[in-house]
Amino acid sequence: MPTELRRIVFTNEELRVALDNYMMRKGTPLPPGVIISVKISGADGSSITVAVRGSWDGISNSVEIPARHVGAALIRYCKMSKIPLPKSAGKSLTTSGDYLALDIKSARGDSSEFGLKS
Repeated sequence: MPTELRRIVFTNEELRVALDNYMMRKGTPLPPGVIISVKISGADGSSITVAVRGSWDGISNSVEIPARHVGAALIRYCKMSKIPLPKSAGKSLTTSGDYLALDIKSARGDSSEFGLKS
């Protein structure tokens, strides 16, 4: 059975906008500054570590965010930016070079192997 794979790669600026909008709603904003790196962490990839360099002092701070929150932030960003996402497709986070990406896997069969929903 054919499977469609799609990858949406987000710049660090886009990731910052997505996380700011999502995390402010949760009451836990990111520290001020510029995202300089992103990596998937945790034994099972359950968290995303974001390094933020302060705008004023240039000091870098790492923030660990549950992957499900980052995924939700990126899905919301896509909706707000009018980037179409199929509801029934499986979604997962990965890195693409220095950036974070949302992988979308669509098949006619079950897509429950990924933990994110739009």
